[in-house]
Amino acid sequence: MLAENDELLDLLRANLRTVEYNRYNLEVFLSIAQICRQNLELLASLGRIDSDLISAAAAATRPQPEEALAALDDALDSVRNIQRERNRVLHDLEKTWYKTWFPRVAEANGRRFLHELDDVKDHVPDRTVDMTYHIYRQLLLPMQEWFEKLQAVRNEYAKSYNLPRRSVVFDWSNSTALSDPE
Repeated sequence: MLAENDELLDLLRANLRTVEYNRYNLEVFLSIAQICRQNLELLASLGRIDSDLISAAAAATRPQPEEALAALDDALDSVRNIQRERNRVLHDLEKTWYKTWFPRVAEANGRRFLHELDDVKDHVPDRTVDMTYHIYRQLLLPMQEWFEKLQAVRNEYAKSYNLPRRSVVFDWSNSTALSDPE
């Protein structure tokens, strides 16, 4: 599906350069295509993470601890890259959509947003106050727990070979960070 998404993105960008009317509609379509792209890349990244874990297990049985740790670090870094890209795409989407929308926020001018779920239908945008409903299903993934467990296993393995530990703070639910904390 990446090839089809590439074609769609190319067509939208080409039309954006030449369009006279309804430019904003194309910008919205482009933001949606980029969200779809990010989802496809997330799936590909999960496949690479799986390969990294297989490589780490193979290196650990030889034993080649430096190789095993490098593969585990690659897997951990991949999850952080997924989050950065997800947040960048969400940020770009918000920038586009907020050209014509007023942001919905939890509290403004001393008033709190009253969120009542519809008892008849489950409308995904009603699950969040902001635009994170576009990444809602990703936020439900247990990446935080997975990251912490893998980092703990990595550090335990490193300790057994007197190699450096890794202490990265990771918050999967943070949808605003566009870069790693220093």
